[in-house]
Amino acid sequence: MVDTAYLTPAHVERAQRVHSITLLGPILADNSRQAKAGSGFDKAAFTIDWNNEHAICPRGATSVS
Repeated sequence: MVDTAYLTPAHVERAQRVHSITLLGPILADNSRQAKAGSGFDKAAFTIDWNNEHAICPRGATSVS
């Protein structure tokens, strides 16, 4: 269990890769312009497929990297 400051994608990935552990803790609120305005897509609208290493947008398109 870690504080929010330590729960970044880079920290999660490194903890798993280097130490074979899973970091758990609270996620930061989305403070993006889209989330604040309630328009467009915020981070919560995207699905991450960790096994295939890509993201899926709300319209179903898959990231290329």
